[in-house]
Amino acid sequence: MYDALALAGSRGRKTVPIQRHLGRKGTSALAPSLDTSGLAGAIRFFDARVDDARLVIDLVRTAVGLGALAANRTKVTGFLTDERGHVHGARVTDLATGTDHGSGPSAPLTPPECGPRTSRTWPPTPAA
Repeated sequence: MYDALALAGSRGRKTVPIQRHLGRKGTSALAPSLDTSGLAGAIRFFDARVDDARLVIDLVRTAVGLGALAANRTKVTGFLTDERGHVHGARVTDLATGTDHGSGPSAPLTPPECGPRTSRTWPPTPAA
């Protein structure tokens, strides 16, 4: 599927090699220092033809079109939880204006979309 999408996105021109399935022996040849004792195999693929900025913008626009809330330059300052401690939203601060949204957005699903800073905000601590 990935190869088909890459080919379609490049209008039929092959831009990077297609994926290749490797067994234990092939994986060991490619990565000799890897312990392959419990390995069934691997997949080698190339990913170098994605316009990350366009991908993110398309994803955010689609999510907002489906009812999601999206914000840039915000900081999660806490999580909204129900009586069982389940997260249903977040308290956020707008870093551009300093405005604190104490009640924050609420949603049936609150995924941790924090990028490289995920470890600073996830797992959530119970609301105070």
